[in-house]
Amino acid sequence: MWVMSIAIAILYFFGLAASSVIPFGPPMSIASVARRVSISALFSHHISLTFHGAVLGASITALLFYTFNRSRRVRIGLPLVCLLAPLFWTAGGIKGVAQWLLAMPAAPFFTVTALAGTQDGEFYAEGFLIYTAIGWWMILWCVLFFRALRSSEHEPHAAYQRCST
Repeated sequence: MWVMSIAIAILYFFGLAASSVIPFGPPMSIASVARRVSISALFSHHISLTFHGAVLGASITALLFYTFNRSRRVRIGLPLVCLLAPLFWTAGGIKGVAQWLLAMPAAPFFTVTALAGTQDGEFYAEGFLIYTAIGWWMILWCVLFFRALRSSEHEPHAAYQRCST
């Protein structure tokens, strides 16, 4: 869980840096994108590092809370909140909801095509790598949600334990 979260955070901030330095253009390899990002100032002045730092801080806080809290309600409710959180930044409307729904199935596809070098400058400049990281974030929380549901099915409920004694 923590390794995947770190990988998602790296992808998110790499995508953020790429969106500020990669121009629209032909397809390019991920190595070429990494080279351009590494020689740049990383983030342009129009990117709000405060906002993106808060996103990172919130994701770390949610993971810490999930990791150390043993409450059944928290282990089921927190993943749902984290899964729905990106929906709040879609600005509503049918287009925003559609983008939110497509983030999870698009994440593996965009990851593979970016690693294969078939994505063009528009992909990076428009922030689709950030969108891919958000899709992976949602996949992670879906896995944690279903894991919590599955483990709570196997544990006897407290009310049942009280009645049976």
